[in-house]
Amino acid sequence: MPFKTLPILITTLLIFSLFSCTGTDSGDSAESNNDFNEPLPIANIIVDGEFSDWGNVQIKATDPIGDQNGSTSADLVSYSVARDESQIFILIEVDGEIAFPLSSNIGSSGYGVYIHFWSNEYCNLPEERFGDTNFLAAVVRIIDGQIYSSIENHIEGGNNELYYAYNGSKIELSFNIYDIPENAKAMDFRPSSLSYGPNVEHDKFSDDVINTGCYIIPE
Repeated sequence: MPFKTLPILITTLLIFSLFSCTGTDSGDSAESNNDFNEPLPIANIIVDGEFSDWGNVQIKATDPIGDQNGSTSADLVSYSVARDESQIFILIEVDGEIAFPLSSNIGSSGYGVYIHFWSNEYCNLPEERFGDTNFLAAVVRIIDGQIYSSIENHIEGGNNELYYAYNGSKIELSFNIYDIPENAKAMDFRPSSLSYGPNVEHDKFSDDVINTGCYIIPE
């Protein structure tokens, strides 16, 4: 099963290109399975492509099957999040199989998560969001046949290490909890499949945190 931990400096321009891809998208109909506001679940996760350690972590939100633009590898189905004392973990499932590239007719593509932060615990006041351009971008993608991963910090700048492993229809990611801004009270996650170039494949969860959920950040 594939497993890599390769950090890379990904330019801000490319990240914005990836996450601003257009295509058929019904992400607004994503459904949250948990309470709107809750603490991050605590779990003992090992990023190794074996997903049994996610068994006690409830799925946070689901996305309709068949709403993607492109292959089933791009069709997001669900996501979950958890933490331990030092890491934040994200699990993404697709309708097909995790693939790099998403299909044979496209080039640079992969999977990513926008992570936005709030200065209140309810993710409900626009003036208390850190801003559209102030986020972490957790990205795993293939470029010229090589898979790269990075947690890009669009708040303080720089890139940090993102761990990942995938197997079958699922990919799990983890990054250091200290990448979270000190003054953040809550966070929300926006998983995406992504590509850029002449042939675009894309799917994403809703940009509405009512659908994708709000997590209180541990003090």
